[in-house]
Amino acid sequence: MTDANLVSEQMAPEAEEPNTGAVVIAPVSSVPGVYANYVGLIRTQNDVVVDFFTIEPGANTRSAAVHASRVFLPLTLLKGLHEALGEQIRGYEEQWGFELPNMRNTGIGTEE
Repeated sequence: MTDANLVSEQMAPEAEEPNTGAVVIAPVSSVPGVYANYVGLIRTQNDVVVDFFTIEPGANTRSAAVHASRVFLPLTLLKGLHEALGEQIRGYEEQWGFELPNMRNTGIGTEE
């Protein structure tokens, strides 16, 4: 049985199997992805909207950005996501021996 078959079987259990509420994570190779090197955030009362963009190397304005994807996240998910991302960053920095730069205030996207 392949990973793809395993995932599809778990996502669509037989009628006699109880739903355990288990989270199923699909193999990376089975989910298409997009590259993004710029992120925009919008907060609503219940969600945060995350817009992912790709900006070509050398471009320094938002007008050069190509919208890659939009994800709506419930606010209840953000603290855990923040902690998980922080753990990934710390692990990367420890493994490779250098601190990643904070690109938050680079000025990209501030000009039209």
